[in-house]
Amino acid sequence: MGVLRGFFGTLRTALSPMRSAPAFANAQQRKAWTFALLTTLPLALMSGVIPYTFTLRFGPSFMVTTMGSPSQTDIGLDVARAAGVGLLVVLFELLALGASYVSLCRSYAGEDEGAAAGVAALRGLLYRSFLLPLAGVQGLLASVAAWGLPQGAMGTADSPGAAAYVVPMLLLIPFALYFTSLRQTARLAAGLKPLPSFVVAIVPFVLMVVVSALAQHLLSPLIPGPMPLPGVGG
Repeated sequence: MGVLRGFFGTLRTALSPMRSAPAFANAQQRKAWTFALLTTLPLALMSGVIPYTFTLRFGPSFMVTTMGSPSQTDIGLDVARAAGVGLLVVLFELLALGASYVSLCRSYAGEDEGAAAGVAALRGLLYRSFLLPLAGVQGLLASVAAWGLPQGAMGTADSPGAAAYVVPMLLLIPFALYFTSLRQTARLAAGLKPLPSFVVAIVPFVLMVVVSALAQHLLSPLIPGPMPLPGVGG
């Protein structure tokens, strides 16, 4: 029970990025890697299922229908492929974000404090990495929300419904939490003032977006073409 309490307690601290950032100064890395694997890996796999499947159509109102007449084996292989694509996209994003963020934190901290700043930056990155597959236009949070909407809730291109504005806003929540956490970690680890800490956090996020687009382009043969979001009316 103590392990589970600690695990879910760590998840809960993501909602308080400013208060939880000082804990990342601890130099132990093993727990951070374990926590990232237990949280980010399954979420990354799930994030690819809804947007990247060829044989299943999700929605509205949490309905799942098949496209064409696939066999159970076809569906299983398709879901596994889609989950793998989701994992690859998140890994590309995390590598781009992490490498640039840790490097910038080390550089801004200077030669004497650079190693310690890099350790804290990596811990902050890993403990909050589960937010990454939740975010994005095709992230898990927005995909599930759109899937659960009733038919027509998103409206049309000419007359969008309220949900057409609410669902995209969901992707901003995990992004904002992750960004705030990394910025505060950079301030504490590298001793940065507000403006430099903003630069150290925003540059990796911009690079991550570029790498994510490139990754999806490279993986395009494994990704279905654009489809209407669940809940969109005709």
